[in-house]
Amino acid sequence: MPQDTSNFLQLQKHLDKETDFMLLYPEERNSSIFLLQDNIQSSLKYGSLFLVIDDGNKLVGYLQASRGHYKKIHHSAYIVVGILAAAAGKGLGKLLFKELDGWARNNNITRLELTVMKSNKIAQRLYSKMGFKIEGVKHNSIFML
Repeated sequence: MPQDTSNFLQLQKHLDKETDFMLLYPEERNSSIFLLQDNIQSSLKYGSLFLVIDDGNKLVGYLQASRGHYKKIHHSAYIVVGILAAAAGKGLGKLLFKELDGWARNNNITRLELTVMKSNKIAQRLYSKMGFKIEGVKHNSIFML
């Protein structure tokens, strides 16, 4: 919901600081709530999915599935997922992916894809359990400072 944008931005910023497995460094994250709201609304307009996990006090995890905007790739979605370390190991990732599967079936999404760093073994195990397969290795695609 639009009123969740500020909390969602705080979750993203927390994840950026907490782990190197997210794409952005903390200083790269745009802090504009209005821009984030516009991006979310635009994505939803094209049929994308945003899921968040609220522990009652704050957002502790999310999954975003960005659906292809064009007709030839509208059957696919690119996944981004993040869960705070304090909330890890509680089955939340599995819960998010089960919701994703239902959404994909109901929306004629036949391809889900994501990128994971080779050193992120915990995420790799989750993705494997949820049916994802490795299609290739992108050498030298992410440069860590």
